[in-house]
Amino acid sequence: MLRNFLLLGLGFLLFISCDEKFNCEDFKLGSPFVLKPGKLYQDCPGQLSITMLRVESDSRCPANANCVWEGNAEVVFIFRNGDEETEFTMDTNASMRSSENEKEVFGYYFILNKLSPYPDTSFEIKQKDYRAEVIITKII
Repeated sequence: MLRNFLLLGLGFLLFISCDEKFNCEDFKLGSPFVLKPGKLYQDCPGQLSITMLRVESDSRCPANANCVWEGNAEVVFIFRNGDEETEFTMDTNASMRSSENEKEVFGYYFILNKLSPYPDTSFEIKQKDYRAEVIITKII
């Protein structure tokens, strides 16, 4: 009886560990995906990971306002490739001098497609509410 219980418990643990292996893929290279601040996103087998740390600044012109320029938002990320790790910033407005919405890091190419929500004068955006859509591709 005890042996059957132990075998059942071991089988359950194996099932859980296998299930996590199949669910580790948070993004696929070459496909857009959306990041939430503070959450670690991995590919399978977990060699690559990216985290959106924060929106450093957001001066984009609110949707319901008239502005002289469109503004910019700076998004800070951490990218890991195996044992290598780096922090970098990308911008929503690449037309500004020294701004980048595309970046090369550790042999990978990053594009910041979109940052949402878009500012509006009727509400304040909290860090936890931001979402960044990015694409990561391997440089050949």
